[in-house]
Amino acid sequence: MIIRLNFGDDYRQLLALIKCREFSMLEAERELLGTDHVEVGAWLAKSWHLPDKLIEPLARHHDVGASLCHRTKTAVVHLADILIKASGFGFGGDDFVPRIQPLAWEQLGMTESILAEIVEELEDKLIDTKNFSLEIQTVDE
Repeated sequence: MIIRLNFGDDYRQLLALIKCREFSMLEAERELLGTDHVEVGAWLAKSWHLPDKLIEPLARHHDVGASLCHRTKTAVVHLADILIKASGFGFGGDDFVPRIQPLAWEQLGMTESILAEIVEELEDKLIDTKNFSLEIQTVDE
């Protein structure tokens, strides 16, 4: 969101780059801006003086192995990012849904049945969230 708000023209170029080169948002950000939303998010979290137990998972969720002190929290954010993207909730700039990293899978003690339970509960929560959003929009109109 920060990139979109502060770099409007660059953001439109990012979307074009994603479409014509079939890049992920992360790849397009790095190519066009020389940085990415992970680095921007970490910088923002640091500027807000958030604790490292929040900053590291934000900064490393695309590379769980790079997490040094808070690997379980990083694996949770990694998994959540993938599940939300796979659900189609929100807009991440591209349609690419990465695989869950084996290290995250192992760190969380994940099994296919646990993942299925999480996905089922997530779907219910997302429906609740969408309904709540619609209620708010109706009140505002």
